[in-house]
Amino acid sequence: MYEIAKGIDRLAKEAIIKGVRYRTSDAFLLAHDGRYCPTTNTCDFPGRFSRFLFRGRQGHFFELYLADWRDARDRILPVNQEEAIALYQDHRVKVLTFAEAFPGVTVQEA
Repeated sequence: MYEIAKGIDRLAKEAIIKGVRYRTSDAFLLAHDGRYCPTTNTCDFPGRFSRFLFRGRQGHFFELYLADWRDARDRILPVNQEEAIALYQDHRVKVLTFAEAFPGVTVQEA
């Protein structure tokens, strides 16, 4: 994992969805929305999810949603590569460059 995820217990999540294990502790953090504050362990905008985009070691992409209000659950949502690229572009904080986040994906000139 990369620096932002180290030491933040709330980011340590795991789910098995359709026979695939998604585990943040063994995945690359690609980007996030910048809402989560590791100092206070809360979201900067209460009542919303903080979102983190990951790529597993086997190449599966998933988004972690951390809830910051009572009775809401954190969740993992698998996404395909095309959705992951759109989410990556949407996130405010890029932890890895596009080339690092999506190895083998070529960007064409306009």
